[in-house]
Amino acid sequence: MTSLFRYRKILVALDLVVSMKQSQVRLIAIFLLLISITFVSLIQLTLNQPETDFTTPLKTNENHEVVTHLIATISADGPKEKISQKPDSLNPESISPAVILRGRSFVVRGRLIDLITLQGIPNEPIWIYWSYFTWIDLETDRTNLDNNFKVGEGITDSNGNFSITCVDNDHSKRVGLVTVYAVFPGDPLLGPIELNRQYTTDTIECYATVQMGMVINTTIVREGDSFSVVAGLLFDNSTVLDPQFVSDANGHDITFDWLGSLYNIAIIADIAATILAVPMGTTIGVDHPLEGSFNISTLGLAYTVGNIITEAELGTSAADWCNVTTNIFIYTGAGLVFDIDEPVAPGIGFYPEVVRGNTTVTLSGVLSDSGGSPFGYSVDLTVFVAGSPTIGVTTENNGNFSISFIINATNLPVGDNSITVDVDTGQGITAITETEYITVLGNSTILTPSVNGTSVLFEYPFAMPNETLQISGTISDAYSSAAVANMNISAQWEGSGLVYETYTSPTGAFLISLLIPSTVNPTLRNGTVNLFSSSNQYYTPSNYSFLVDVFTEAVYTITLNSTIVIDDSEITTIGGESIYINSNLTFNGFVMDQFGRPIKSRTITISISGLGSIGETLNDSGYFSIAINQSLGYTNDTLYTITITFDADTSYDFNFDITFLAVPVETTNGGTSSPTEPGGFDMAVIGILIAMVSLIIIVSVVYAFGRFRKSKKGILPDPDAELMDLPSIMKQIAEADKAKDYRRGIVLSFRAFELMCMQNLRILSARDQSPRELARLVASTNRIPVRDVTMLVMRYEEARFSDHRITKNQFNHAMQALENVQLALKQDPKVT
Repeated sequence: MTSLFRYRKILVALDLVVSMKQSQVRLIAIFLLLISITFVSLIQLTLNQPETDFTTPLKTNENHEVVTHLIATISADGPKEKISQKPDSLNPESISPAVILRGRSFVVRGRLIDLITLQGIPNEPIWIYWSYFTWIDLETDRTNLDNNFKVGEGITDSNGNFSITCVDNDHSKRVGLVTVYAVFPGDPLLGPIELNRQYTTDTIECYATVQMGMVINTTIVREGDSFSVVAGLLFDNSTVLDPQFVSDANGHDITFDWLGSLYNIAIIADIAATILAVPMGTTIGVDHPLEGSFNISTLGLAYTVGNIITEAELGTSAADWCNVTTNIFIYTGAGLVFDIDEPVAPGIGFYPEVVRGNTTVTLSGVLSDSGGSPFGYSVDLTVFVAGSPTIGVTTENNGNFSISFIINATNLPVGDNSITVDVDTGQGITAITETEYITVLGNSTILTPSVNGTSVLFEYPFAMPNETLQISGTISDAYSSAAVANMNISAQWEGSGLVYETYTSPTGAFLISLLIPSTVNPTLRNGTVNLFSSSNQYYTPSNYSFLVDVFTEAVYTITLNSTIVIDDSEITTIGGESIYINSNLTFNGFVMDQFGRPIKSRTITISISGLGSIGETLNDSGYFSIAINQSLGYTNDTLYTITITFDADTSYDFNFDITFLAVPVETTNGGTSSPTEPGGFDMAVIGILIAMVSLIIIVSVVYAFGRFRKSKKGILPDPDAELMDLPSIMKQIAEADKAKDYRRGIVLSFRAFELMCMQNLRILSARDQSPRELARLVASTNRIPVRDVTMLVMRYEEARFSDHRITKNQFNHAMQALENVQLALKQDPKVT
């Protein structure tokens, strides 16, 4: 008879003793207590050997103070890179200054190292600032500092290296020799921030470009008529709301080249304006170029060049000139000209801006015959937008017309689109028509994103510090649902820290890998991820935010078979019994965060030192169950450390030690002996003591069965039911029902109820509670109707402890209550 079997019999006997008279219980308890004390004392005297210390000393590292050093250099496409500093062991070369046109990107590369070990420092933020940075501003006014001077940021890789692409997006910063700051803001994990934070500087040479804007009042001109033209010089950082004219050009001339003649027109109040004629005899039916030009080098402005495209053109004659060209169509015969009255073009060189479905467009014009006079009667016209008929309009007798409309075409793309007005067919009139342009703008929208493949619309992501969120989604046109391609989108944790960015694909899709910071406020239940798309030439920005359930602690509730295990403890027995190498062990448990939320859908791994590991996925309740046996190869009398982790993250682990004993072998005289027992204690004495205790327990059991014998109609359930899973217990209940053993069926139904309490309500001590204690615990969860719990307890106590016959009706009551419990546990917990 094994120890486990004896233990189960003891439990049955003690369970029966509970129903005895109080005086009998007291006498038996005192007697058993005296025998137990004697037994333990004798064993201690027999063993008489020093306690073995299995404690493993902690690994100690001599942590030196980290002395950081930051290296950074700039590279760009400019032609004048040169070695400007002497190389040294830490900074082998520094290329300065790199050259860029203002607003263009450049790359800052470098490395963050520990000067003591010369090893790279990984996973640290690096911030890049343009032209200005101080520690005081970072500490006291970081928002203003970032908004006005930060041009890029990144994070060091596993070797401490970084490569950060930077761009001054608003084009508003200074030009010339600009200091670029690469900043490591410090890390408290490396020591005092004031001692390990670093910044280094390099120089970049930045040039501003100047464009010429030109506007004419019509794109078609009748032979013999004239047209007006205005032009101005604008810096590259001009916007619709804030045009930046080159005021130093006032008093200088812009040259217009028209039909082979040059016209030098002075710039007054930032504008050069004139009227140009189309002489009779000019070739009709073709476009004639009108070119405006200005030599920007004549102004002597430092670091200012003309409208060149690339840095490679710096130093060439092309960099001296600002040029712009437009075409004028010369016609004769009937003609139709018009203007866009609303909306007004935002400035020289810009078209009127229109938002589909929102902006009202107003056109007005005139239709004239070949002599330039009105036809004298009304004529039907059609307005075309991007070549598609949009709305009709009829002229007055004097040839004038005016029409207002809103563009609702969902298929109209953003960007520059043409507007023309033409005479309807069938009226005997053919007219030369003018073409104007509008810029169609769109509102972008970030569709509901997904994190790690699951939409944030359905559930919050669950994450821990230093974990990466794979954020995917799509940006589309809010009006037409068309994909918005090549739009910058960034993600940021809690509105501060690193910004992770990318660009949308041709289908509008994006994927961003956002790293949760290594340090998160432990009181923060939900962190916020903010997504921002930047405006581009034709689309407005958009944003989207979602919550992430963030946790910084993992709380384990672990049982080994039915014994609760404490973290960092040593397990020597289970339920008072020794653990042998042939014992079957089952680890059950729940993993919760510090707020009591289940940590689900992660891999739980049980690792046994030197033997390997077994894994299983946590269910939606954070529950797991993993069985182990001797097949793992553990040996007797060896101390093993068992480590439980999830997602292989040792920051959140649960550890305890366990020793497996050799299986006792029987001797010729009926006793047991183990050749591996330490200390060589007298097995004969042990055998006698075990026999005495066993005799006392057997006498108690016999007395209990004699005094409180059970009905012949039913028998007690096998204590093996406590080791069964739920499907096995339900199968046993069905067999008891079939055999009309209703007493056994009801007792098994309560065992099933205890198991449900352990797995679904996380009451891991359910089997250690009395039925009524368990009922009170279950009632406190507010998950199961009290009437069903009461019914189960009443039927169980009746079947377990009474002598009278148990009927089919009583069995049905218990089974109905158990079914109601199962249904209640399938529902979501009530929120109180």
